[in-house]
Amino acid sequence: DLSGKLKKLVVKNRREYENLDIEGEYLWRWRKESTFKGKLWKANTWLSFDYSLKDKTFEGSFGGLELDSRLLNIKRNISSVVGGSIKANFEKKYLNLQAHTPLLRVDQHILNNCTLKLDLDYSHTSKGSFDFLALQPFYLSIGGSFSKGGVVGEVALLDYPLQVESLSSKLSYKGSLYIKNGRLFTEGDGRLLNLTYRDMGLGPASYRLKLDGDSYSLDLKGEAFSLSGGGSLEEKSFSGRLSFMGMDLSYKDLLVKSLNGH
Repeated sequence: DLSGKLKKLVVKNRREYENLDIEGEYLWRWRKESTFKGKLWKANTWLSFDYSLKDKTFEGSFGGLELDSRLLNIKRNISSVVGGSIKANFEKKYLNLQAHTPLLRVDQHILNNCTLKLDLDYSHTSKGSFDFLALQPFYLSIGGSFSKGGVVGEVALLDYPLQVESLSSKLSYKGSLYIKNGRLFTEGDGRLLNLTYRDMGLGPASYRLKLDGDSYSLDLKGEAFSLSGGGSLEEKSFSGRLSFMGMDLSYKDLLVKSLNGH
């Protein structure tokens, strides 16, 4: 058995943990077992693990781990405290990670009850698969595979509270996902519920979206109107064709019946 303190632990030159408590035990049996079991902790952050020197396998569980943009080496503003489990085979160069958190901050959004499953094979070039799920305040599922060529997968979104200037709705979407060299591509179909523009109820609508990096195209159809066009996300621009098919509009003291035209 052993116990003591670890003066400093550095994770990829992005996060330092100082004065960690450590305890463990070494188990050895002739030609059968050579295992080190241990625990590292400081305050609410901890890691318990079993490491087999014979098989070069690692199994552990962890909790209270603080994640942020610096540790993940990404530009988006992300923060959370996570727990989970990890399995690795250093000889076969394989890793499995399962993590969960009650709260995840991503830019201006707060996601609750989130889980992540990751399988990584780094025996040659890194490749693997992933599944991310958030249950509240809206449903978000992203899953797929990744390799040197990029990320290929699917995304599903349900009841996202959309608010763009004077336009609001509950948005749902399901489509393909492809990321290469930091460029995002997606194409799929969705639905807008309780679509409202400046206090005018426009009813439900369905749409098809195609996003290629910064450029997008949109085909939207409601009960008595349709919108087709495209633009740039960076420039916040859109140009297209809006058509009315016998639409009734009511806004403040204005009432329009059976509007038709483009």
